[in-house]
Amino acid sequence: AHEQRMSEAPEPVRVPSLPAADAGLVEEGQGLYVLLECWTCHGIEGNGRGPSGRELLDEAGDSIRPTDFRYDPFKGGREPAAVARTFLTGLNGTPMPSYGEVFLFAREEAGSPSDFAERVPGSAIAALERLLARSPSRSELDAMGEDGLARLWDRRVAALAHYVLSLDRRSRLWFHLVREEPEREERKP
Repeated sequence: AHEQRMSEAPEPVRVPSLPAADAGLVEEGQGLYVLLECWTCHGIEGNGRGPSGRELLDEAGDSIRPTDFRYDPFKGGREPAAVARTFLTGLNGTPMPSYGEVFLFAREEAGSPSDFAERVPGSAIAALERLLARSPSRSELDAMGEDGLARLWDRRVAALAHYVLSLDRRSRLWFHLVREEPEREERKP
């Protein structure tokens, strides 16, 4: 039986080589964060207080709180490759799914920003609009070839990882000067 389980091991997940963060990549990541609905659990500001976050359960059926990207330690670490690996594989025992397959979408398949308008603040809608404007159409995606698709996938993975890391407030001087206490923040619905 052990031999059989070993032969059914999943394919290793490829974590791309991630370029350094830049403003364009972080902005693209914000659009992905909205489109992939990461905010529904982790909050639009990354505070771990999204509308679905209160209902999450771990594999034992116990209540679990989504990670506050601003302050919480990350299970895999705060390096870009570790963050990318987390959303490519998910987190066992938690409701955090694998997002590895969703990065290759065409503009018309992503939906319209108006689909999000009632639930998401305007600044996040603007980031989504910019992402969709730069996204390829289905015919452009189909014409990319394997190398082009791999580059697009790598870029989008890097963008989301860098956006999540851009939400970190622990490394900012202000955090250390005033000794912010995020656990005392008022909970918003």
